[in-house]
Amino acid sequence: MRKLTCCAVLFALIAWGCGDDDGGTDVPDAGEEMDGATSDVDGGGGGDVDGGGGPSCTAEQLACGEACVDPLIDPASCGACDNACADGEVCSLGTCAADCSAGLTECSGGCVDTESDAANCGACGTACGASEICSGGECVCPPGTEACGDVCVSTASDPAHCGACDAACADGEVCSLGACAAECAAGLTSCDGACIDTTSSPSDCGACDNACATGASCNASTCECPAGTEECAGACVDTESHPLHCGACGTACAAGEVCNAGTCQAECGAGLATCGAACVDTATDVLNCGACGVACTGGQTCAAGECTCPGGGELCDGACVDTATDTANCGGCGDACDPGEACVAGMCRAACPGDLERCGRRCVDFQVDPTNCGGCAISCGFGGTCNAGACTCAAGATECDGSCVNTQTDRNHCGACGTVCADRQFCIGGTCMGRI
Repeated sequence: MRKLTCCAVLFALIAWGCGDDDGGTDVPDAGEEMDGATSDVDGGGGGDVDGGGGPSCTAEQLACGEACVDPLIDPASCGACDNACADGEVCSLGTCAADCSAGLTECSGGCVDTESDAANCGACGTACGASEICSGGECVCPPGTEACGDVCVSTASDPAHCGACDAACADGEVCSLGACAAECAAGLTSCDGACIDTTSSPSDCGACDNACATGASCNASTCECPAGTEECAGACVDTESHPLHCGACGTACAAGEVCNAGTCQAECGAGLATCGAACVDTATDVLNCGACGVACTGGQTCAAGECTCPGGGELCDGACVDTATDTANCGGCGDACDPGEACVAGMCRAACPGDLERCGRRCVDFQVDPTNCGGCAISCGFGGTCNAGACTCAAGATECDGSCVNTQTDRNHCGACGTVCADRQFCIGGTCMGRI
């Protein structure tokens, strides 16, 4: 069974290094470039991130000795390795303080946002499952998935839960658009029996099991970080404010400094808030929305310091959905359509009206829908448009079999339409590469 494991869609702020003033641990000088291409912060054995021979830590953690710690909340290594807070103090955003910052809750000496913290979701010690996210203080499945037992899966593609939980496909069959079939629908690729659109899947971008970095999306078979960010150490980060990647990947600020406009400085500029060692705009920052440490989850964006669903969407069970088309929340949160029905304009309907066609559980217009142009799952790619059932590809994309693809990265059309790379090969620069 292919399970959809939630990779955090969010990437978090990290503290700025490990060190103190007593010479116990060395830290880089302000703006000093760290050794290694994978953003190692070498604190003399007391503060490594992803390297240095220590434990393998996430982008949000520091390696302090043999342990990975979050210096934003760890009272034993608050802001730096072995920088312990005094009795009665808490670790709030990497600083020892008497109380937590506004919007945060004290859990075991660290200040967390119980609305979004997967280890303390809704209350201290309430941990979400491995495939769940914490949104609105509740453990929920990521958008586009649902709970089947104790895991979150996509019933549109999971061969063990095809169309519904526990509805397993037979041996040799694949799960395509929520139905078991002999082969995947046009435009989809079988990844262990799951039919995936590798032009847009962040977990199978361009090829099966080719996962994008945390926070990245997959467009035209290519992983892309959001505008204003770049990939550093496996996560999309804002080098304008990230204290471990200030101005460029691997450039760390010294302890006590902040990253302001891509430069390590003593304090933040006008209009920016100091959140740990990062200078951010709390009016728009999804990780610090309205206040430091308050993160927007479930696909929400931050506008005027408030977390909101984009495009008029509604937050249902911790995820932003379109109640005009979502069969689980048709017309309102929790208003689910019956099996076989589609949600059209917020109403459950057995058959698609007018000239609309059914694709899985949605009614779409093949004439104008860029994700189902001329047929189900025929994608016009990122930036492409659908006119009269035919794709007009965006610049840099090529039309192959009715879909817009990037022949520089698409393993089914590598270098030219119809040139398919062998299993486990990748398409790089229009050439199939890797062992066969």
